[in-house]
Amino acid sequence: MEQIILNKLKTLDKKYTKSGSNYVLTTCLNPEHKDSHPSFSINTDTGFGFCFTCGFKVEKDFWGVKLDKEMKRLNNISQWVADFYSYKEVKNTQTNVILPPNSGKTLFGVLGKTWRGLDTYFLESLGIYYCDSGRYKNRLIFPFYYNNKLVAFSSRSLDSNEKLKYIHSYGFDSKALVYPYNYIKQLNKDYVVLVEGVMDSLSLLSLGIPSIPNFGVAMNIGQQKIVTLLELGVSTIYIMLDRDEAGGKAMVEFLNNKKLKEYFEIKPAIQLDNIYVQKFYKTNVKDFSEFYENKLIKG
Repeated sequence: MEQIILNKLKTLDKKYTKSGSNYVLTTCLNPEHKDSHPSFSINTDTGFGFCFTCGFKVEKDFWGVKLDKEMKRLNNISQWVADFYSYKEVKNTQTNVILPPNSGKTLFGVLGKTWRGLDTYFLESLGIYYCDSGRYKNRLIFPFYYNNKLVAFSSRSLDSNEKLKYIHSYGFDSKALVYPYNYIKQLNKDYVVLVEGVMDSLSLLSLGIPSIPNFGVAMNIGQQKIVTLLELGVSTIYIMLDRDEAGGKAMVEFLNNKKLKEYFEIKPAIQLDNIYVQKFYKTNVKDFSEFYENKLIKG
């Protein structure tokens, strides 16, 4: 709840100071009160706010009713997310996310030193591995973990003629997944860059830029994803979609989405102070992974 409140104050351009362990002071939220001194106190546990000068009050629903209901489950969110993504691999078996078999081969042995411009040792550090049997034969497996608990996985074919480039696990919900959660948590930044696909995200991550795939251009950000991003301390989301017509339209939709703007600052990635992102916007390449592979690696 505290993170929700602080993000909301930031979007309202309100400066604040902390008072005690569970209170913040800011100028009044009443639009009719021209408050020049901090007179509005907010309980960051309950969401209740009160102005000592004009008496204006806000209840917890001011910060978002639906999200507040989800936040009540944060104490047990690891189990909740695991349950959310669990599935039955075979009828009557124990409900669980079962990973495809690991070939035991290193990615270096399968792909060489780099793949699509990315260092294969970096990919292995994210838990990505190669499967050479069953439904996922000749595919890279991307396990999705949340607080060290497996919640889903995706796979990408290495066969360029394969009709299904990506196959996901049962229960895969793009509106709820933040990938790769554990790695982004280690980066410990107050922002993420939202891109269309996993490869774009990996390209940015390898440069030390926290990034999450949107899995397409649709508005794939639901309540679960909002909660998880807030838990990671994210206050700003930079949007960097493919440089095509669909990406352009989706960019406008994201930048003007009222729901997201309640909790985050939403900015085009061109405003991110990073030389690689700035260079990307000066090229005509379709997506960032293409730019990364063709421009950065080849100089």
